[in-house]
Amino acid sequence: MFRSGFFTSDSWTINGDGFAIGNKAEGSDFLAKIIHKCLGDGAAEVTTTGFQVVKKTGLTCTVKPFFVCKNGYIAWNTEDTDITFTSSASEQVFYVGVRLDVATGEFTDDDAAAYATFVSATDVASAKITIPANAVTLTDGMIEDLRYNTAYCGQIDEYRETGIALLNELKTQLAIAIAGGIPDH
Repeated sequence: MFRSGFFTSDSWTINGDGFAIGNKAEGSDFLAKIIHKCLGDGAAEVTTTGFQVVKKTGLTCTVKPFFVCKNGYIAWNTEDTDITFTSSASEQVFYVGVRLDVATGEFTDDDAAAYATFVSATDVASAKITIPANAVTLTDGMIEDLRYNTAYCGQIDEYRETGIALLNELKTQLAIAIAGGIPDH
């Protein structure tokens, strides 16, 4: 089925909430497709602390603020999120991240959470935590950072960050050239 529109409506009505609805309006899946084509899947700002998982105290970890995309749907949290695990007589493995409910286009748990399985079709995981049997404290060695691993997460701002790095290098080299004098051609 051919779809167009979204921004191409030429007549409008106002819904009960006061929002304008165009005669060529499309649903959220249409916008999600546009976003997914532009950004792909993954997390933003992973070169800093975006979507980073760090140990806190005991069996609690903290997920740093994040902006992630999965299939064009966006999850954004501006605050730290704590996740507490319980000790077990056997080893436990968790994937910390977000899970998209494909049917509704909404993220389950309304925040980052720990999942016993990773589902590539619906999940963006920033860390894999392996807790040994009878552990009572998380250590750095138990947390595997998956933010750069495109099979689990990846970064959606890779090209922006690469562009900024190239621009900074160009500025540096231009300053060096100007300071040393630019030769005549």
